[in-house]
Amino acid sequence: MSEQSEPSVERSPGQHQILFVCTANICRSPAAEVIARDRFGESRLLFRSAGFLENGRAFEPDMAKAVAKLGVAVNDQHRSSVIDAEKISASSLILTMEARHVQNIVIEDDLAFERVIPLKEAAELI
Repeated sequence: MSEQSEPSVERSPGQHQILFVCTANICRSPAAEVIARDRFGESRLLFRSAGFLENGRAFEPDMAKAVAKLGVAVNDQHRSSVIDAEKISASSLILTMEARHVQNIVIEDDLAFERVIPLKEAAELI
């Protein structure tokens, strides 16, 4: 199982970054990140997560237990990361846990509008 905190890995040509976003980056988005990384690997896609609150908070223990029940190993390396223009511009696709997060991201970078969608809506498309 890969680390869930932002590994400092440069994207290879043809590799796309998927950014999962929730409010605090301690429950939903890091869970989505580690599950996606576990299921798909990172040969063609890089998975990252971020939130809108403070940097440096650990993965919420109850969510870590829930993810572990899915058979996905969760380590204690994750620390919350605040979304910023650099993370937004580096992402090919941004999946948010709530519709209101889309607006917050577009306020930060209006060019992100075509690359950001709530995860629930994305799941309904496929």
